[in-house]
Amino acid sequence: MNHFFCTLDHKNDRGACFFDKLLLTILTIIVNDFTIELLTNIRFIVYIKEVNLILNVHEMTKISLLASLIAVTGMMKIPSFIPGAEFQLSAPIAIAIVAVFGFWRYMLAGMISSSILFFMGLHTILNVEISMIYRMVAGGFVALFGPSAPVLIAAGPLGTMAARYGLATTLQVDVWPLLLAALPGMIFTMIAVIPLTKMLKQASRLEGRRYARG
Repeated sequence: MNHFFCTLDHKNDRGACFFDKLLLTILTIIVNDFTIELLTNIRFIVYIKEVNLILNVHEMTKISLLASLIAVTGMMKIPSFIPGAEFQLSAPIAIAIVAVFGFWRYMLAGMISSSILFFMGLHTILNVEISMIYRMVAGGFVALFGPSAPVLIAAGPLGTMAARYGLATTLQVDVWPLLLAALPGMIFTMIAVIPLTKMLKQASRLEGRRYARG
């Protein structure tokens, strides 16, 4: 666990490993502060069916933390032979966020996260394209069919396949090499999504109790 936040190239270099951890800490603070500032200056109301999501202070704080979580885990990637086509380890966490916090909170946090990473130069436009297609397909799948275990397990691979098809169309290349490169990530997502969902549910319960007391 000591080297969990170090890149593969820096695991044997303590100085570089420390820099990686420092960079992730700074990024988390920047994303969190920027998101709160952005949501404070924008009144955003989403109506879907009879659900009204109003961004009060509690919602802004929650979405900013989700955006930070997506941004930091989005920097951890399984390498690919095509630049911008790396598999982001935020994929299973994304499905867990949809299941626990809802589709619209996830989409808003994801868009803010991708925007910040793009403007900071940490993501390319291809990364943003893959992320947004994944969010719409995987998140929409969970939103439509509910957060049951089979749906959560299937959502990740479906989102990844749709994102790879979109990337293949953009690059005008064959989709099969992209799908094969993403296969380890899809397996990882299927294995990790249920434990991560349980963890976020527990965190959400604790947060809800403390908010109710306050």
